[in-house]
Amino acid sequence: APELPATNYVVVDVPASADDLVILDDTAAEMRDAAAGTDDNTIGALARYRQATGIIKIDAVVERALAHKGPLVVWGWHKQRVIKKIADQLKKQGRATFMLHGDLSIQKRTEALDSWRASPDGILCATLAVGQVGLDLSHATTAFMVEIDWTPAVNYQTTMRTFTADRPMTIVFFRVDHPIERMLVDSVRTKMQRADVSAMPAAGSAFQIDAPQDVDDDDVLGELRAVLAARPVDFTSWG
Repeated sequence: APELPATNYVVVDVPASADDLVILDDTAAEMRDAAAGTDDNTIGALARYRQATGIIKIDAVVERALAHKGPLVVWGWHKQRVIKKIADQLKKQGRATFMLHGDLSIQKRTEALDSWRASPDGILCATLAVGQVGLDLSHATTAFMVEIDWTPAVNYQTTMRTFTADRPMTIVFFRVDHPIERMLVDSVRTKMQRADVSAMPAAGSAFQIDAPQDVDDDDVLGELRAVLAARPVDFTSWG
């Protein structure tokens, strides 16, 4: 079998202000309390944490996207709050930018994709929810992961939308400098890097790629709960 092109994984660290850290610490404390509670609503608290980190990343993502040469895909959470702000800022800067999300009709999605593919340096801002379907986004060689899903398989399927067997691709993770964010991004990225290369498209189905079995979802949530449980009650210092 021919050797597959390399996938380059890049991490961009985004600094957080003192005010940002207070918000993240409070949200992390909420996650810890949820994990320790009888109903264990860790996922709900994690969604609020993800949005808080996503807002912090907006300026860094826009700056790097504007500097990027050629077509680009930017992935965000399906709630759209962060990814829409990124798209709006890019449009204000004059960059050809297109949105792709689950609220669009099939016709509108097709029009957005066709317009993006026709643009030599267009930016497609898309939600993770639409990334799990068989889209061909190989017009771009680079994808930005702004808001990740705690489920590694979802991120894997999403990033493989830009895969094509004749050239490498680059996946850029934006990571806020906070312990929970570092743990989540690093854990998901590591699992994706270790993904079984045998998870390749079947003949005649070039862009529908299944997530490999060793992209273990439960481990990430388990690691998160362990990190939260080890933190001091007052959260005065995450270290």
